[in-house]
Amino acid sequence: MRALIGARCRWLPARCSLRAHRCFRSRSSAQDRASSSPGGAARSATPPLVAVLLANDWRDYHDGLDRPGYPRADYSPHPIASGAMSSRTLLVTIGVLTALAAILGGFTMVIRGEPLLGAFAIAGLILSWGYTDPPLRLKRRGLGELSAFIVWGPLMGGGTYLAATGTLDATALIATLPWALFVTAVLFGKHLDKIEADGSRGVKTFVVRIGERRARAFTTLLITAGYLGIAIFAIPAIGIFPWFVAPLAGLGAIVALPALKIVAAPRPAAPPAGYPLWPLWHVGAAFLASRPAMGALLVGLVVGAILGR
Repeated sequence: MRALIGARCRWLPARCSLRAHRCFRSRSSAQDRASSSPGGAARSATPPLVAVLLANDWRDYHDGLDRPGYPRADYSPHPIASGAMSSRTLLVTIGVLTALAAILGGFTMVIRGEPLLGAFAIAGLILSWGYTDPPLRLKRRGLGELSAFIVWGPLMGGGTYLAATGTLDATALIATLPWALFVTAVLFGKHLDKIEADGSRGVKTFVVRIGERRARAFTTLLITAGYLGIAIFAIPAIGIFPWFVAPLAGLGAIVALPALKIVAAPRPAAPPAGYPLWPLWHVGAAFLASRPAMGALLVGLVVGAILGR
């Protein structure tokens, strides 16, 4: 059970991203009723997400990181370290998923007749694979969190909107920013939980570079900015989100306060009695603090799509 829960935390950013895709599908369907591909756009986003996560596992294992004693290997089974599959099998799996993503993305690009979709895909591929792989190695250079913000916000959200509607404007890209903030906050939480292990192994994430105290404050700021962004974007004069998303997000913020306090506080020296996720701490709190806003936005956009707003 502990391994299962830990594995779920490993995939929290991906879950955030896929929820964002559902929101953009709902929003785009209200603006383009004739579209035949919003579902395909979101489905085509799943294989590359899984491929990138597995590729990160492969790279970190062969860089000597994901081994016993490192948090990633302790909180959930690693595909290679646990013996679930060989390095070669994992590489083949990554290749198959990447090929499937290319086929689905290419099909969507042909159906839509939008070459710009290819640019979105290439940019996402470079930043996602460059997160751990050479020559970029963004995570080690303190740029991994920024790349996640770009990829899982404007690139994925904007690309999905373009695939679903055949159009792209600044409003669609701006609408992705709250999601990007929440996903990045969850990644900050993950890196906070690994700050000592990463620092001792020369993995200079942004969290390692600014230190634990500043990183906690920055994570809290990201989540707070996400809630404020939703509220501002729901102001009728701005109109990016339906107006009733704002009170839903406000209620969500109240629900999120206990988790946000955990994000802002130092990590305890030992896990509380009965706590099943250790050594994870801040990542779970960051997700719990962000989840009410995600739910509010999802419900608001779905209802707005149904009502044609």
